[in-house]
Amino acid sequence: MDEQQKIAFQFQVSSIPTFILFKDGKMADRTMGAMPKQAFEKFIERNL
Repeated sequence: MDEQQKIAFQFQVSSIPTFILFKDGKMADRTMGAMPKQAFEKFIERNL
């Protein structure tokens, strides 16, 4: 975030970690904060 503040602002990244998934060049989903592996896998799977 320190080095790419403009991009962080553009995608409203206010905390780390923030995960953003893109489809066709557009933001499809996002989640913030640490999570267990199983929850992260579900986050990805629901966007496939």
